[in-house]
Amino acid sequence: MKQLFRLDGALLQWMTTLGHMILVSIFWIIGCLPIITIGTSTTALYYATVKSIKKGRSYVWTEFWQAYKRNFVKGSVITSIVVLIGSLFYINRNIFLETRDPGQGRMLLLFGVCLVLLAAVLVYLFPVMSRFQMKLSAMLGLSFVMSLKYLPFTVLLLMSTLLVAWAQIMVLPWPLIFVVPAGLCYVNSYLIEKVLKAYTPKPADSEDAWYYE
Repeated sequence: MKQLFRLDGALLQWMTTLGHMILVSIFWIIGCLPIITIGTSTTALYYATVKSIKKGRSYVWTEFWQAYKRNFVKGSVITSIVVLIGSLFYINRNIFLETRDPGQGRMLLLFGVCLVLLAAVLVYLFPVMSRFQMKLSAMLGLSFVMSLKYLPFTVLLLMSTLLVAWAQIMVLPWPLIFVVPAGLCYVNSYLIEKVLKAYTPKPADSEDAWYYE
């Protein structure tokens, strides 16, 4: 019993991890408030969760806000594009629902497929943005390739994200919003990190590559 309450005991380590998850989830919510920075905040959430909580490097507040500033522009651009595309899909979907066009079913199916592909790309895009320094077009292309090449992972990631989002909105008590974002990110990272490592050059011996630990 005494070992349980030691500074390096399992209970205190678990409480520390939970505290960090709550903290970085609050940061994520704050970072999402301008709306167009949802992508920026999600990128920072992934980076801080994996590096600070999962790998035990540095502090969550330091890593989150540094990643937030580093990816502010690209994340905001991506969010704006996604909002625009989503709005266009929604408007066109409503238009086709109100028409009696014989091709209505095919067009709705096409819209649905496009939305699923967009979601599949986004599952990898923010982790890619947190890890690699490259042009936005290259990040989008890499995320698209990942979503198809690792299709079983993509399906699992989409299902887990949608299920958790639905549960948080419909079932879970609202205070859990202060831990669910980081918790979901932590769980999904087990699959995402395997994909990212496949595209990450092996570091030199002198390089502090925490992501390879």
